[in-house]
Amino acid sequence: MEKNLAEADDRLAIFCTDSKGSISSPTEFTWKRGGKRAKLDYGISWNFSLASPRAMFNDIAHQRFNHATLSLSLSAEEFSRTPQPARKPLAPPDRIDVVFFQNHIRTWQEAVQDKMLPASEEHDGDTLLAIQRADQEVMKDEVLKLQLREAKARRRAKERQPGRSKEQTAVRHKHSFLAVANVDAVDHKDGESTTFATDQAFEHMGLRSMSDGANRVIRGMPR
Repeated sequence: MEKNLAEADDRLAIFCTDSKGSISSPTEFTWKRGGKRAKLDYGISWNFSLASPRAMFNDIAHQRFNHATLSLSLSAEEFSRTPQPARKPLAPPDRIDVVFFQNHIRTWQEAVQDKMLPASEEHDGDTLLAIQRADQEVMKDEVLKLQLREAKARRRAKERQPGRSKEQTAVRHKHSFLAVANVDAVDHKDGESTTFATDQAFEHMGLRSMSDGANRVIRGMPR
């Protein structure tokens, strides 16, 4: 068994070296069975520095597990937001990029299929011509909207901090709403309306469809 554990440790170390990850492990054992103890659980991070690794066993009789729950923390600086200079709004494109259109034609088709005006044999020639022109404007507007959305995504990618992925940026954004919503929940008074940050937090948790009264009750529940 010791040989297998040593081999697993070596492979884990090689994986972290190849992927440029960092290993964090608690000082305590993370597995126990009878009189045996071992450190089998680790935290691996990329781009972020993990701190304060701890192993906590569940001692409730009907929920005992061999492995401990491993907890790690992130530095508060990782979630601090640096002020960003005001950005100029992107000018909407007025010409269709043929290459972009060819690469996104399926997305464009899905966007326009429900916005086309229905034609009927009862319409006269002038009406049909007006419908065709309206449909052409819809088709043009949708592809220009896709181009503008792509331009905004490219700008966000350029502004993203080096070494930080899109998913990590999204988590930081979500955390900012949850942090403000937590303050709102702690300081709220009965009957007060929920704040914008709390509404956004409920939306991230899939609770935005609930009534305002239900949201206020959830916000006031003890944690």
